[in-house]
Amino acid sequence: MTNLNFISLHRSGRKNILFRVDMYIFQEDEIYVVYCPALDLSAYENTEDAAKKAFESILDENINYWMNKGTLYKDLQEHGWQIKGKSQRQIKAPSRAYMMEKNEALRDITQNKKYTEYSKEVCFPEMI
Repeated sequence: MTNLNFISLHRSGRKNILFRVDMYIFQEDEIYVVYCPALDLSAYENTEDAAKKAFESILDENINYWMNKGTLYKDLQEHGWQIKGKSQRQIKAPSRAYMMEKNEALRDITQNKKYTEYSKEVCFPEMI
């Protein structure tokens, strides 16, 4: 397998907040799937590298959507993120234990599929 450590930085001209989230990559019927339970986002393609690129595109599209709608923090909270303010120190991604308890897709991946787990840095624009 290729190196799975890649960084996605969303640049909006605003101050950015950087987070590390867990990612899972596995094969399903000859297709590579990349899944991020903390954001409940996934992408798939015929190769591992193409699946990672597709995930980066999905992530960017979702961040742009959340920013345009003004729902970034609300959506993160709905996915188990703890948000006490709008600075990096006041925002915390959900723990793996929390995700295992609340996320059926993650339980299925870890219990029934051969997967590789890795961390990925993602950047969210700071909302004022």
